[in-house]
This record gives sequence, structure tokens and C-alpha cells, in this order.
Amino acid sequence: MHVLILANGSPPPHDLAQRLASTADLIIATDGAAAKAFDLGLQPHLICGDFDSIDKAQARQLFPSAEIIVAANQDYADLEKSLQLAKDRGATQVTILGATGGRLDHTLANLALLLSWHQKMGLCIQEADTSVWCLSAASSIPNKHIIPTQPNDIISVIAPEPAIISIRGVLWEADHLLLQPGTRAVSNKALGHSVDVEIVQGTIFLCLLSSSIMETPTP
Repeated sequence: MHVLILANGSPPPHDLAQRLASTADLIIATDGAAAKAFDLGLQPHLICGDFDSIDKAQARQLFPSAEIIVAANQDYADLEKSLQLAKDRGATQVTILGATGGRLDHTLANLALLLSWHQKMGLCIQEADTSVWCLSAASSIPNKHIIPTQPNDIISVIAPEPAIISIRGVLWEADHLLLQPGTRAVSNKALGHSVDVEIVQGTIFLCLLSSSIMETPTP
């Protein structure tokens, strides 16, 4: 089950939002993102949050058929509440739009959600031309992924902790490369229509900069 979540950061391009919405089984808008959903021509099935950014009456006026879920717990941001809601509704794959832009602390916190949630369901943050996943070696067992690409797409691997990876199908291939937090594996280039990434140890952020919208990495 594919869930599309629209967060209340910088709104995505209209074409991207429409394309992803057309394949989503469930669309969730977080609080004030309901107004952005309206501007993008999206029809959220659920609007979830503490409603400090938009009034419930206004949300109902914009989307009379949407389910309004008030989640007032201030220990968690609205995006994390929406991820829990998506999981409870049976999500296996979640794509998040509007997770970046605006306040830097919000962007960092949303990226941290990839760290804490990526092993519970397939999870991707998308921007206009960038997809970001968090990938881990499960219980020290290598975790292999096939990334659909186009030639010259930019692939960046960023390690929030020491990690060991192998990567093939790129200009600068590596076998059991030890990555420390830093910039060593930023701005590699895809050579063809797929890149193979193996996480031998640890956890990474995988960023794909492309002119087309990519699918979830295939294990």
C-alpha cells in the first residue's frame, strides 16, 4: 500500500505532486499542508495534526470529504504523527513531499525520521528532482539495492555513522568502502540505467539527483 504524505514545508512542483498522487492508495496532508494540497490540486483522504497551522473548519471547507484526525500530542511533530497513522492504515511504502525548506531544524528533524522509520516501511523523501532514502544493513547482513537511474544522474551516499558499502554502476565504484560522516561519497555519477548499492555495515542516506522521478530501490 503506497501512501503519499504532504508535509508543511516548501511545496513540491505541481507535476510531481500530481504524478505521485495518481499512484497513491492513500493521501495524507499534515495540518497546514492541507492548504498547499488545495493549491496543488490534490485531494487528501486524511488531514492529520494538531491544527495550529490551519483551522479545522477551514480544512473541512477545503476538503469536505476528507477524514479529519486531531493528534494534539506535542511530543511529536505532525509528520511523525502522519507516519504512525500511515503505518496503522497498512502502509508498506510512504513517499513524503514538502519535508524540506523553511526552518532548518524542521528539515533536519524530518531527515531524522528517515533514520527512525525506514526499517518499519519503505520510506522516501522527494524534492523536485531529488529522492532521499535511508538504508541499513539488517543485523549485520548485507542489504543490497538496485537503484533505477539514467546516465549521469548524481548519486550521493552520506553516512550518519561509520558504514561500509559497495557501489557499482557509477563512475567511481567501490568495494567494501569504509565511510565516515563527511563528504567522501558525494556527487558520484550513474553510468547507465541502474546502480547497485550494498550496505555491508551501518546506515546511510542515499540521495539520487535525477531529471525523472525514481522508484523505490529494489532489494
